[in-house]
Amino acid sequence: DVREQAERVTVPTHVIAADPAVYSIFTGDLAAEVLAANPRFTMSVVEGAGHSLHRDKPEESIRQLLEALS
Repeated sequence: DVREQAERVTVPTHVIAADPAVYSIFTGDLAAEVLAANPRFTMSVVEGAGHSLHRDKPEESIRQLLEALS
């Protein structure tokens, strides 16, 4: 559980998350709590991808990464 540490993050941090319909541990109330506790956090979800989203949906994972960096 790294919620306390996440509150202290001082750089913009974008989480590219797995699809909860497939499998994701960073979802629901937990994700909402982290995002609400630190405005530097943002999040997107790779629909249809599980834990290894870069393997399940590599093009969409890269697209979201590049979007977050822009």
